[in-house]
Amino acid sequence: MSKQAVVGAIVAVLFLAGPMAGIAAAQEQKELVKIAVDKKLGKYLTNSNGRALYYYKKDGPGKSECTGSCTQTWPVYCYTAEEISLSRGLKQSDFVSFHRTDNDQDHLAYKGMPLYNFAGDKKPGDRKGHGMDGLWFLVKP
Repeated sequence: MSKQAVVGAIVAVLFLAGPMAGIAAAQEQKELVKIAVDKKLGKYLTNSNGRALYYYKKDGPGKSECTGSCTQTWPVYCYTAEEISLSRGLKQSDFVSFHRTDNDQDHLAYKGMPLYNFAGDKKPGDRKGHGMDGLWFLVKP
């Protein structure tokens, strides 16, 4: 085989493999659930962007009582347990998901409790929803 043929074959392989590698990398990216620390509040869970995750005291294991307009203020954390990765100190077995019939989405739960973000938290590290109405609290690992 000539030198040009070998170079041509290598270029062809790289040309075809390059896009496939990008697709595989994109498919492997998962939502990351992390642990953050506050001096007063202690450890709590956040999403990939550092936004706090909350639970609603009226919810039960695998059941959300926050529906309709409630989800505008408290957006549902819409992931399945298979779509997340976890920072050190968290266990995959503590995360499950259930399907919501009100919005036809999956809802991630931690130790059975559905997870939410708070629309009032505008930047990473905000925890403005904690203690709201005596019903909404940061999720503690």
